[in-house]
Amino acid sequence: MSSEDLGIAAIEGIEGIEGLTIEGPEDTGGEQGAAVRPYAAVIRLPKHISESKLDTSAPAARLELEHVYGYRCTDRNNIAVNSAGALVYPASAVIVAMDPETRKQTFGQGHTDDINAFAQDPSNPDIIVSGQKCDNTKSLSAGSKVPPYICITNSRTGQVIRKIENVGTDGFITAIGVSHDGKTIAAGVVGATSTNLFVFSAATGENLLGQGKSLKVTDYVFDICFDPRNSSQFTAGFSKTTLDGKTTDGSRLATYSIEGTSLKQVAQFTDASLKLTALFAKADGGYIVGGWGLLATWAPGANSLSNVKEWGTKAQRVNSIAKYADNQYLVAGESRKIAVVDGKLNVLKIKDWPNGIRAIAKDDKGNIYVGERKSTIVKIAASFFSDAAEESKGDTQVLLEGFMAGEAWPIAQHPTNPNIIVVGGEDGRLIIHNTETYESTVVALGNPDAEDEPFPSKDATFDPTPTIARIKTTKPSQMSRAIDFSPDGKKLAVGTLGKAVHIYDVTSGYKLTNSINGEAWAECVRFSPDGKLLAIGNRLGKVKFIDTTTLKERFSFKTTSAGLIAMDWSTDSTFLRVIDTGAYPRIIQVEEKSAKQAAEAQVMNPDVQWASHTIRHWWDTEGVWVSPHGRPIHMLTQINSIAVNPSRTLIATGDDFGLVSLFRYPAVCPDWKTTSKFKANRFHGHCEHVSRVLFDNTGTRLFSTGGADLCTFQWKIVE
Repeated sequence: MSSEDLGIAAIEGIEGIEGLTIEGPEDTGGEQGAAVRPYAAVIRLPKHISESKLDTSAPAARLELEHVYGYRCTDRNNIAVNSAGALVYPASAVIVAMDPETRKQTFGQGHTDDINAFAQDPSNPDIIVSGQKCDNTKSLSAGSKVPPYICITNSRTGQVIRKIENVGTDGFITAIGVSHDGKTIAAGVVGATSTNLFVFSAATGENLLGQGKSLKVTDYVFDICFDPRNSSQFTAGFSKTTLDGKTTDGSRLATYSIEGTSLKQVAQFTDASLKLTALFAKADGGYIVGGWGLLATWAPGANSLSNVKEWGTKAQRVNSIAKYADNQYLVAGESRKIAVVDGKLNVLKIKDWPNGIRAIAKDDKGNIYVGERKSTIVKIAASFFSDAAEESKGDTQVLLEGFMAGEAWPIAQHPTNPNIIVVGGEDGRLIIHNTETYESTVVALGNPDAEDEPFPSKDATFDPTPTIARIKTTKPSQMSRAIDFSPDGKKLAVGTLGKAVHIYDVTSGYKLTNSINGEAWAECVRFSPDGKLLAIGNRLGKVKFIDTTTLKERFSFKTTSAGLIAMDWSTDSTFLRVIDTGAYPRIIQVEEKSAKQAAEAQVMNPDVQWASHTIRHWWDTEGVWVSPHGRPIHMLTQINSIAVNPSRTLIATGDDFGLVSLFRYPAVCPDWKTTSKFKANRFHGHCEHVSRVLFDNTGTRLFSTGGADLCTFQWKIVE
């Protein structure tokens, strides 16, 4: 995608809501990141609004997931290819099947939290068995948590065939194995105080060891593989990872036999120097074992590893092993090489790869797919291993780009090209997504003091993709927290967790000036609708107004000592409303050379309309402060983002429960204790807090970013 795809034109103002009065102290005083009801500021309704006439029922509109930008790169061995040739992988709490030609996706949405374990049924490549961690926050029954559970999903249709519940009482499922006849599932669960092995019938979900029963084991269950010749026998790989996540030397392999309602250990091997990272079952009943800087084979009952090979350095893991052909296996990991080995681990083919690999798979046409540590999925043509340079040209294609570290927060849509969105992350990158073709372009936020830094670069030698080493040294001034396009689409402003605010020329692809000093973490940046000013709201409670022609500060206004978290311009660019971490909203009157607190008479003017609605505490959205359990929400931090659609019929929220919710607009509720009367349609998908929601300017889509899950969801609005 070229920078020209972003277009140049003017934004249209969105009709706003008029009139409000704020009562409260002059200043909330200090950083209040967890404001609690009742807030210091009390909002009175405009006189023309009647609360009694409002419809508080859930809207008719619903959301259908259209595309997920992201991949769970923190785990290993978690991509597969189904019978239709679609690439299957977890992203947040969703099982995604993506057509590699069109990038269109099908979704399995049986989970509500992190998918930590992933396996493909050897007897049916369309069936994916996945396990999630204990869900402590998103249960819709008040006060209860959801223990870890397993979903069996048809990846071609998205149908959740079965949920196997109560797989332990807490913790998370670390490994899943499926027998080669597809009839039996084994799972390892790390709980708060113990580690256990469970065995289930795939057909019924019945616990084969007895209801609620498991085998208590020691150490962390890293991988589970069934013997291809015996569906009643599997081997589990254990590492000395402690329950608090610390890894020490020493791993073991143990083979278990399912005998009636018991699980009997029939073989075990322990190596105090081994750090296990991967396990794969060969057709002959033996296993390929991957570790830190090591590749070996093991036969159940043997007292030592065989065919031991050094694989990269001792600091580089073998993360994924997959079948390549009969008695040939793909091996990949942090050594930045892709290899094909035989059953005795003789290297048959090997090629360098630029990035660390978390997962690898192969389709029936010979194409190879890799999931990278930097949350990128790449398709590699069968010609990849060719020695002839002309045959291997163009043999890779990036199918998906995602964030790899920190959190994802800001999102903005181009004002005249609704197919272009930009999302920012804390890994030093921005990602531009085309919402029609699903193609993505990665942009690195490099040196904040470099005036001519490319965005994206026209220089073919510039690599915009950060490496692992680069991520470890990413500065706060490279971690984006706020994004906004200028009304004409020519400029893009990026606020960061440092003091730097970057302004880029979208058409040329270069920074327009050295980074602006925002004085503190910039949680919000917003261009005025007339395009003359850029407002920067920082964590010191100050708004800096930047002249968009000179790119110099014109004036500033100190609103509070608490950090500003959202702001909106009026459509005529004369007022700016802001809200701080103490849940205190203010309206600033913006003049030619200065800004001041707006007078009540001016604020109550019915002609005041707002170009956006992102502040979370306002009279027309107070009704959204109700939890999924139907109780009023007391903490300001539990709803992270609010948006109102262009036609002003819907309110969307993103919350700490991992939910995206739709309410009717307006949701007027002067008494916060009565918010429980407001009903919403709520949608799972994100596994962590939803950091931002954004309606597109056509009113047909909603976008949401998940903070810790690093995914961007593209939802279709269905009336």
